[in-house]
Amino acid sequence: MKFALPLDACCALYLHNPCTAPQFGIYAVHEHEGSIIYSRLFLSENPWQEASGAMRCSLKVDESSCPAELRGDTAHFIEHYGLLEAISGCRYLLAPTACENTKRAMRHAGIKLFGIPPFCNTIDKAIRHFLIGTKIAARPDMIVAIG
Repeated sequence: MKFALPLDACCALYLHNPCTAPQFGIYAVHEHEGSIIYSRLFLSENPWQEASGAMRCSLKVDESSCPAELRGDTAHFIEHYGLLEAISGCRYLLAPTACENTKRAMRHAGIKLFGIPPFCNTIDKAIRHFLIGTKIAARPDMIVAIG
């Protein structure tokens, strides 16, 4: 199974609106001999980086919505579908927050959102939280990072 994680330009966990992340780490997870193994397959640039961040979205969007002036804007809603280019083929997008438009775009594409709590401030912590929270791994000691 593949999942995506928003990353900053230095490949650290991006803790803001995933729509504004510079890139995404695309990861795979599988079971092998009782261990749950995850690894990063590749980096995928956010298509909005090519547009010089021209998406009309806030870095610090709250959990419920985009700015009031953009909530009902059809063009802005469509902007959220741009993320699908970067995370195509993933079953989950792990993110600390997501606006309603991102949630709706992911839902339409069959991608589940999994929230990253504030205490999960590194890639490893976020992925371990995801694997335990989705019951892919029963215990933290079963999880192995490769690469």
